[in-house]
Amino acid sequence: MPRRVLATALTARAIRGRKAATAAAAASQTSAPTGGSEVRGQVTYRERMTLAPTSMLKVALEDVSRLDAPATVLTEQTRALGPANPPYAFALACDPGMIRPDRSYAVRAEIRDPDGKLKLTTVTRYPVLTQGAPNEVEIVLQAAN
Repeated sequence: MPRRVLATALTARAIRGRKAATAAAAASQTSAPTGGSEVRGQVTYRERMTLAPTSMLKVALEDVSRLDAPATVLTEQTRALGPANPPYAFALACDPGMIRPDRSYAVRAEIRDPDGKLKLTTVTRYPVLTQGAPNEVEIVLQAAN
């Protein structure tokens, strides 16, 4: 009799453990990435230069997971600098379904003059959203030569 009780108790415990493990696995597959799907930050530069108020700032969120292919732009924002001085704030919202925890994402920025000539650009990778990366960044641009 005691063996039967012990076997029943162990079987019940194993079933509960299996259900908990299955539920945890399902939750981890459907949950949003740790950083969310909105990236906020500021864009600045160190060069001493004055940019025309009609110069254009473009900030893009890109999937940079594949090394053998160009980055895929998920969302971007383009706006005139206006009379404001740096740093320039930005917020990029993306459909959470497009963000996968096993992929790498980065933010890229550039400033072009009114004629479309590239003046400043990112030269450093700014990872965001997944794999422990933040969802808020400060981007420092450098002069394009």
